[in-house]
Amino acid sequence: QIFTPQEWEPLVAGIKQRLRAFEMFLQDVYSKKRILRSEDMPIQPVLGSTFFRHAAANLPPPGGAYLHLSGISICRLPGGEFGVKHHYFSNASGMSYMIQNRRALARVIPQSFQETSIHSIADASTDILEVLRSLSGVAEPTVVLLSPGPGSPVYSEHSFLARRMGIPLVQGGDLLVLNDAVYLKTVSGLEKVEIIYSRVSDQWLDPMAFRRDSMLGVPGLVHCIRKGTVAVVNGIGSQLADDRSLLPLSGNVIRHYLGERPLLKSLPTYWLGDIDQREMVLADLGNYTIRPLYGERIVMGGDGMRPSPEKLAEVRAEILENASHFVAQPQACDAEAVCFQDGKRAMRRQDHILFALRLANGDYEVFPGALTRVSTHETPYTSSELGG
Repeated sequence: QIFTPQEWEPLVAGIKQRLRAFEMFLQDVYSKKRILRSEDMPIQPVLGSTFFRHAAANLPPPGGAYLHLSGISICRLPGGEFGVKHHYFSNASGMSYMIQNRRALARVIPQSFQETSIHSIADASTDILEVLRSLSGVAEPTVVLLSPGPGSPVYSEHSFLARRMGIPLVQGGDLLVLNDAVYLKTVSGLEKVEIIYSRVSDQWLDPMAFRRDSMLGVPGLVHCIRKGTVAVVNGIGSQLADDRSLLPLSGNVIRHYLGERPLLKSLPTYWLGDIDQREMVLADLGNYTIRPLYGERIVMGGDGMRPSPEKLAEVRAEILENASHFVAQPQACDAEAVCFQDGKRAMRRQDHILFALRLANGDYEVFPGALTRVSTHETPYTSSELGG
């Protein structure tokens, strides 16, 4: 996939706009909650979200911001323009694939790089490290990448990024809290840690503040954040920005905080916690794709097949049991792309995850590359978890 300047520049502007607006949204909902007191945002999708972290209320975010390293999924809308498919603001997974794929392309089709002025992404990992180090007041801070471990399906990415940045790749058991600070256990003793780049979901980060059964986090980590001895990137609570129920409300967020119209459209998405939207979807359930608020699971739809009456009844019952946990999107609300497989033309679903880094001056750098995901003849889904 090649992005020309005519396509890329509006995308960059739209992504920066969303990041600025959702940064202000997170700052607000974890403090004054002004948007909830207005008529611009319903309360239930925010305070009722499973990703709203009460422990993050008034918790100082690293460097005064929640979103430092973010991803956003875009795809073609039926009209041909690009639109936003999903926010990955809190967990920018896929950067290593973007970098490694570019390296592979440079080896396989070097003539394309010789004939065209293609922007480089080789320094992406260095740029990330510099931003992480700037979040500490210490001259030479220790930065670590916290991973769930080899059991994670994206552990190879964690290993790649840590290696490229030259920082330790650690798990929760490698860290401990002592005297209001976080330390890394090393063969030469304890080493104080100032910055943690976390790839662990908020709910598992600290069993003393969130899930008590967590074996992945560091007991006492939230206390250290409050004391200001360690910074966790992205900020705890930022996962709320990825909640699919907020995707159709993105325009409200942008208009409320920036006073601007959205530069990028979102895929038509309906939060089923709203009774009017729920009744509309249930009246024609077979023509919608039903998804949970977070993750890549598809409850129903998206494969172009008409669901059986039994499947419709099963999904209807699941929705009515806990409607606020689901969203619906019309079938085929994104355009297909022309691809070639074994020399034969094929129509496939395609989307792209773009990545952005918050700089020290508060602006955002959108890396000039993307993780492009394509469906296969076995599945209509682009996500690797679903066979793409």
